[in-house]
Formats: sequence, C-alpha cells, structure tokens
Amino acid sequence: MLPLLHAVRDNGLRLIILPQTGEPFLEALTEPARPFVALIADDTDRAVGPGHYHQDSLRHLASVIGGGAVVSSAPVVDAYAAMTVMPVVFGVNTVIVETRPEQEIPWINALRAVQPELPLIVATVHGGHA
Repeated sequence: MLPLLHAVRDNGLRLIILPQTGEPFLEALTEPARPFVALIADDTDRAVGPGHYHQDSLRHLASVIGGGAVVSSAPVVDAYAAMTVMPVVFGVNTVIVETRPEQEIPWINALRAVQPELPLIVATVHGGHA
C-alpha cells in the first residue's frame, strides 16, 4: 500500500476506505471533485462479498471509476501502484477490492455488471479463480 499512501501524502489523492458495512457511502463519492481511490476492505476474518454492501452506492462507485483491482491474494505492489497512478496522473477514479478467494468472482461480476469493459487487475491466489 506504500504507493497509495505516498500519493495521499505527496499529491493529496483522496483515499476512501469502505469497511464491511451495508451503510450508504454515496456521500463520500460526491465530495470535492478531486480524483480518488476507493479501497474496499472485504478481507477481515471473512469476506462478505458485494451483496453485503449498499447496492446503490456500489453501483454508483462502479459507474464513476476508470479501472479497478480485485486482490484476493497477498498484496501485489503493482496492482496498488497502477490504481494509484491512474487518479494522480490521469485524474481517473479507481477502486481496489481487498477480498478473499471465495469472493473474487462475485466482486469482478459486480464491477463488470455496471461497466462490462472496465479494465481490471485480478491478483489471485495460486491456481486462481478468474
């Protein structure tokens, strides 16, 4: 996560951390017009998947991003770096979904249901699901 944290510190990148909650988060997405990285933290002792999150907020998030990463493995520096470069250099919002292997496909499907051609990085476990 160092590239992401450095961009927050050095470039004023907005970081929106979304814990495992069904509460709406639309307000966080409509704050100042600076680009953001939304970090969905679905990787605690269990992964609840996209169905547990506020659906209108999740669909809105998926509609305003230009790329995403679904990470169900150990953190992959290149995935975090790519999702950080897009908003800092190109002004494009991104999302990083940290999850577990059993929720990898549901997260990919949830994002692609809104944007079928959304560029995604999938960092999966050995043998993968995607």
